[in-house]
Amino acid sequence: MANPKHFSVEIPTRCLDLIDLLFPVVEKDKGTAQKHDGPLSTTFLLAMAIPMIVLPVERLLKDFGPDAPDYANDSGIAPEVTGALGKVVARAKLRDTDIFETDVWAFVQGNRVFNLANPFPKELAAALSSGEAFGAASGMSFRQFLMTLRNALSHGGIMYLDEDGLTSERQTSMLAFVSARLKYDECEKCHQRAPQLVGLNDLRISESGFRRFLTRWTAWLQSTPLHWI
Repeated sequence: MANPKHFSVEIPTRCLDLIDLLFPVVEKDKGTAQKHDGPLSTTFLLAMAIPMIVLPVERLLKDFGPDAPDYANDSGIAPEVTGALGKVVARAKLRDTDIFETDVWAFVQGNRVFNLANPFPKELAAALSSGEAFGAASGMSFRQFLMTLRNALSHGGIMYLDEDGLTSERQTSMLAFVSARLKYDECEKCHQRAPQLVGLNDLRISESGFRRFLTRWTAWLQSTPLHWI
């Protein structure tokens, strides 16, 4: 495999090529489906999604202040392009971007804390099915959307849900991405800001919608001159 010229753009592209090539194979494989009570298509999609989302956000789209470590920082490869992308991330609403698809993402902010090892709360499933949740996703900032998704993928905040948005033995139909909502208080003894977990932010999307999103996400990254460098 050739060394990527621009890691943040080329890795998502390579992963998408693998999805397009192998997803139908994984979906139809009877051996793994019998072993795991269903095809491993969701597992495969998430395995590809983690580098597709986390790497560009970490190496290209997050804030790089003057004191931030730059050991994983692609923003200097084409500063003018990175600056333009940064403005979109900082200012745009999710609905204003090319990756948005109407009534696909649902969002509930500041939900009560629950353990993801337990079943998905029924009241949260109902809230995520409401028109308000789809409207909240549409109106959330692009930056908050990316950071919620990135945090969920990086810290294990992922849940498989059935067609009713609940945890069950039925075939996975939806994915929930859960991110911590933190409050920072000054710690007198340690002389630094100590985060407190005060709630959870919850994004939900269908598996098919998530696959379409990964295609849209990759196309958005490719739409800049970054991949020509």
